[in-house]
Amino acid sequence: MALRKHYLLLFGLLLIPVLLLSACGGKEAPAVSTPNAGAETTPEQVAATPTTVAPPVLQASEPTTAPPGETSAQVPASWRNYETRTAEGYYERGNPEAAILILDYSDFL
Repeated sequence: MALRKHYLLLFGLLLIPVLLLSACGGKEAPAVSTPNAGAETTPEQVAATPTTVAPPVLQASEPTTAPPGETSAQVPASWRNYETRTAEGYYERGNPEAAILILDYSDFL
């Protein structure tokens, strides 16, 4: 008798998802009308027109130079990759003269 209750419980638990999934089934497919066999249509044929692609035009650019009175300071390519060490031995990363200073303490350095 206990075994029968066990099987009924198992059957009921398996039946619930099946019923829920069948109730949430997709919409019925829309009816598609079939064309009449008597009315034949032929596709239109369009003649291909040749197209030409213009070649790219390269213009020489004039070299840019700094004004004679100004010298360009050596700036790293990216401040993200700029790392230095302070006098105390701590690591700094980024622009040391930035307007905002973020202090980050980490044990993983």
